[in-house]
Amino acid sequence: MLDAYFIANSTPSAAILLASIGAKPYATLRSLASPELPITKSYEELWKLLINHYSPLPLEIMERLKFHNRIQEDNETINKFITAIKALSEHCNFGPALQESLRDRFVCSLKDVNIQKRLLQEANLTLSTAINIATAMETAKRDAEQIQSNQAQSPHRMQTKKSTGKAKLRMNDNLYRRNQKKPYNSSPSKQEDERDTRTMCLSGGKSNHTRARCFFRSATCFKCGKQGHIEKACKREGKVHNVLEDTEEEIFSTNKICKKINIDRINTEMEIDTGSGLSLMTVEDYKKIFKRNPKLAYTNVRLRTYTGEEILPLGKANVIVYNHHETKKPPLYILSKGSNPILGREWIRSLKINWSDINQLISSESCIQENINCLIKEFEVFSEGIGTVRNMQATIAIKDDAKPKFCNARPVPYAIKAKVERS
Repeated sequence: MLDAYFIANSTPSAAILLASIGAKPYATLRSLASPELPITKSYEELWKLLINHYSPLPLEIMERLKFHNRIQEDNETINKFITAIKALSEHCNFGPALQESLRDRFVCSLKDVNIQKRLLQEANLTLSTAINIATAMETAKRDAEQIQSNQAQSPHRMQTKKSTGKAKLRMNDNLYRRNQKKPYNSSPSKQEDERDTRTMCLSGGKSNHTRARCFFRSATCFKCGKQGHIEKACKREGKVHNVLEDTEEEIFSTNKICKKINIDRINTEMEIDTGSGLSLMTVEDYKKIFKRNPKLAYTNVRLRTYTGEEILPLGKANVIVYNHHETKKPPLYILSKGSNPILGREWIRSLKINWSDINQLISSESCIQENINCLIKEFEVFSEGIGTVRNMQATIAIKDDAKPKFCNARPVPYAIKAKVERS
């Protein structure tokens, strides 16, 4: 910018530079130009002195090391990657081999294996050709993923249920009624069948027929002794033989089962919920964890809570999950509000969660908490009253490589020896 100003105004550049740089830079420049005065030197000489002092050229071997160690990062586009390696090659002094060095670094450092294979098939590959092919394949892949995400699942996909024994029983019951002799020869119409299934027969106790067509219309009830219904449809209360007494139950809660999942190179603590089919996260947590804020894909999935309330996700994010040296891309559904991030059954199956580690973690935490509660109840030093320390938290500093020491059990004091023996 300063050079352009000098050319445009045709002014003495050295004099303006010395008058504009300030007292401290001028003192530095005077020391660098000593024993001569800065005013006796040209603008180019002054500029060279300042550049060598304030911004010396980096070492060539170090710059080349940075250049050859650069690889494409996760979610980094082709254009951003080629711009980054061009910036790193500025002080490498490749000379005439610059284009070939950029091409080799570009092809070798691509994250997408399919694009890399495609470039290796090209004969006489140049840097511009490699960039054009890689950009086209990246754009095509992104458009294809967008099209697939728009083809959302139908809402009833979440409500599918496996057939149970009730369905088989109902089917067998229909076959039995078909083969059973009818008390009347006239066959009911379709509308009658639909109406009959909505009413309960007062004689037989079933909803597949009306009382007028019931086989037990003239039967005698074994419970009340009256004619016109059977014991199953009897509304008379029998004698009380057993009394079920309501007992008060203690309402308790258990600790949440959480596991840290490596999402986009960030360890995120998620609550394991086998009752949820999908993995969920609030938009607030999503913005905190993912600084890059990737765009959410549209989804037509509808969620229902335990009480039947319907929840519509804001969108779906295809995040990258690292687990046991494997990379997965399971969908993560983003909600407008909620609690902790939920690890659902889809992710649990995909990531092959080791349940033995989780069980050990739960058992160890519960044992520690139980021991703490026993100590608090047993010793009076933890009770409320005189000497209680409030608004203070103590910490115990332990070395990372500290090892526990075995100590023999202490002898029981004579005053409580009898109490210990009785227990």
